[in-house]
Amino acid sequence: MDQSTFFRHMLREVNLKLPGGYSAHYKKVNKNNNVSYTGMYLSAFGEAVVSPLLYMEPVYDKYEAGESWETLAEDIAGILMKPRQGVEEISSLLNPDYARTHIVYRLVGTAANAELLKGTASRPFLDMSIVYALYVRNLTIGTGMTQVTLEMLRRWEISEEELHQLAEVNTPVLLPEKWLSLGEAADQTDSTPADAFYVLSNEESFYGAAAILYSKHLSETARKLGKDLLVLPTSVHEMIVIPEGEQPIGILTQLFRELLVSESRPEDVLSRSIYRLDHVTGDFSIAAHSD
Repeated sequence: MDQSTFFRHMLREVNLKLPGGYSAHYKKVNKNNNVSYTGMYLSAFGEAVVSPLLYMEPVYDKYEAGESWETLAEDIAGILMKPRQGVEEISSLLNPDYARTHIVYRLVGTAANAELLKGTASRPFLDMSIVYALYVRNLTIGTGMTQVTLEMLRRWEISEEELHQLAEVNTPVLLPEKWLSLGEAADQTDSTPADAFYVLSNEESFYGAAAILYSKHLSETARKLGKDLLVLPTSVHEMIVIPEGEQPIGILTQLFRELLVSESRPEDVLSRSIYRLDHVTGDFSIAAHSD
């Protein structure tokens, strides 16, 4: 059975398992780098709900691996019908006071996200773009980010300049940086050559590549070593940081190319460039391209 036929039949099966007054629907979800998914969500007659959005592609993979229709449909219906937020909580998430304390920024690749950047506030950073999101941590709907659009800014009466200033304040507080040696990140207890490599992310390991915009460890390490740092954006969630001179740039470029192929999902790719942090000025520049 092909994927589109599976989606059609699964929607019918899930709706048969939902209580009266509720129904499941699909929506297309555009992710980074022009990657899209099919998400299933819940709606209710006469009631405002915030529903989990379940991506159906992994569900199709489970079906292909042998899981039954009945089990998959019951699991989905159960997740959709978990306790939901009411109208009051929805309003609180979208009001200006909440927004001002929960706006954060993240990084996306500019060239690969031309469509995503339309209708949203952004500012360039090398060959990437800084974009803004509403960070939500809630027991009902979980932890996530909602892209801040120009329409939301108009509703909140927040200028693009104020938006950036709020993100500069909120992001280090809500998403503190996490700085580990590569050995620590891989749970290696013995000292290895990888200890010269560092991993920079945030405590959530979620869009943690943006930590280079506010990391204190990054600039402090460069100053202490008296060396420029090379930064490899292995995904939108983390960066690998290497003191310049530890490895020839050609070898690092090849390693970076292989990491992008083997480790990153298409929507998680941030950039194919290697960046340099100048240990004297603190400025970033593009050191090499992996293409």
